[in-house]
Amino acid sequence: LEDFSKAHKGLDLCLESAKAHCKTITDFIQIAEILNNLGCLSFMCGKSDDSMKYFTESLDVQQAVLNHSLYTGSILAGHSTSLNISITQANMAFLRMCANDYLTAIVLFEKAMATQQMLLYDAHETLLGTMDHLAAANLFHGNKEKSINMLVRMLRAQLFIFGQEDTRCENTRNKIKMVRLKAATAAPAANLHHKEKEKDSGGVSFEDKNDNDRDGEEKYISSKKENSKSPTAENIDAARYDKEDKQVEEMLKKGEVESSSKAIIQQGESKNEEQKPTQSPKKESAMPASKKAQQQLSKHPKKSWKRFGSSLRKPSKK
Repeated sequence: LEDFSKAHKGLDLCLESAKAHCKTITDFIQIAEILNNLGCLSFMCGKSDDSMKYFTESLDVQQAVLNHSLYTGSILAGHSTSLNISITQANMAFLRMCANDYLTAIVLFEKAMATQQMLLYDAHETLLGTMDHLAAANLFHGNKEKSINMLVRMLRAQLFIFGQEDTRCENTRNKIKMVRLKAATAAPAANLHHKEKEKDSGGVSFEDKNDNDRDGEEKYISSKKENSKSPTAENIDAARYDKEDKQVEEMLKKGEVESSSKAIIQQGESKNEEQKPTQSPKKESAMPASKKAQQQLSKHPKKSWKRFGSSLRKPSKK
């Protein structure tokens, strides 16, 4: 039963025979199923590249069958083909997740789930498996919130169908607790990372900046340091007022308090009136919501995750 290489050779012979005698739409559907199963066996044999080729070829054949069924097939045939396409997409997504290409895996899992949730009931094994893997892909990609939301949706469907005492519900609860624990432990580490960066950068905080933009942060630090060295209007005014305060202190010591200090204060007020702008200052425009949202984003550290459930699935025959 565990001789995958022998099964692979047998399916290769079946594929050659099916292609040689292919005449009807049913024959094309059978070829697509054989290709999908060959992709599963190739993965079991450790040949991920060959597995992806078989899945891609199977997906192309199934898409051609679905396009043909729009005009000549029945609604049930279209449903069956659409479900098989979603299963093949989920298999391809699992391969991309194993290759650490989490973004592509998320896109493929979402496509598969969008089809399956229209054709299957909420707690169907195939749909739950896709949701489970989609939660894992989001966690690997750093989207802990989406991962938790997906697991919570899974739990609601399982509770409604299986009940609270079912072991599947308990497993989903444990996964939710694990993701929330990872999110809680990742937050202090992220704050410590920001504090260390702030200390190294001379007091400049990057909580409102994207951690992915490393070059932008370095330029931001250098510009802040240069601006702190360069003279500004505020620095000049502060230096002038400090000088005047020293003069007042010296006059206090000499007893020339009332007359001289009043003259200096009046002189400072006259200078401030000269420096006042004649035009009314412009009101600051409100910051757009999208920019505020971008400033609040923060990169989540990568965390490990145990693979959920079964790996690859074969399409069900209808």
